Amino acid sequence: MNGIFQIILAALCLTLCGCESLIKPTDVERRASFEHAKAQLSIDPELAKKSTCVVITGDAKLAVTLSTSDAAGHSHLSITNRDSHDRLLGSFGLAVCVEPDGYLLTAGHVPEEKVYVLGWFGGKPALQTARVVYKLNEHAIDLAVLKVDARPDYILTAGNAPTVGDCVCAVGFFHQDNFITGSLDLMGGQIIGTNGIPGHDEFGLINTDVPLWRGDSGGPLFSSSGKLLGIASKLEWSLHLNGWKKSREFMSVDNHWIQNIIVQDRKRP
Repeated sequence: MNGIFQIILAALCLTLCGCESLIKPTDVERRASFEHAKAQLSIDPELAKKSTCVVITGDAKLAVTLSTSDAAGHSHLSITNRDSHDRLLGSFGLAVCVEPDGYLLTAGHVPEEKVYVLGWFGGKPALQTARVVYKLNEHAIDLAVLKVDARPDYILTAGNAPTVGDCVCAVGFFHQDNFITGSLDLMGGQIIGTNGIPGHDEFGLINTDVPLWRGDSGGPLFSSSGKLLGIASKLEWSLHLNGWKKSREFMSVDNHWIQNIIVQDRKRP
């Protein structure tokens, strides 16, 4: 009976709400969110974008180019990764470098068997093959550590735990529907809530109203001063009596835990 009631309620919500809350936010809306928050932020947008890497997974040969910024200041990424049937192979996400010898953080659901990272290495955008050091995507934990054999130009440092109401910003992948071309840009918002994960004190969840969308997973959440607070983990919808509610979550992780993973990996032969 409860199941029937939920189905009826869902149908009513879809009819009354017009599915508005399930619609992808436009690039204009996503960029506007940063403009609305910008006055409360002390962050260099270009530095934030250059400190964010694109993670590409798949088993095809890649042809990647990064054009110079256009008149609006958007650096456009063009990726070719298709088979003979003109289908895009692989998937995309984001990552951030946390150590000068090439260690990165991303969401656990992003990397697969073949992983490539496009970021700033040696003073220019470069595509690097990445190795998965650690990966977990269960029990609400969505985190992976990657390693590339190159020294990144930009390293992020961790900030203090946020509180509800803090103004924040994030980097997203503003891609076309086919994921072939896109650009990195900033979004803004506020902290709505923070939660721990039972039995895992080293991890936490940060809920925000930053307009995340598919392709943003693994991207950084910055404090108002530009410190790393977490990485984009998931975008979910849940049904409530007053309609659908979006949950835009970022994973936070204790820096000592990260360092332990990295130290152990450096000892490998």
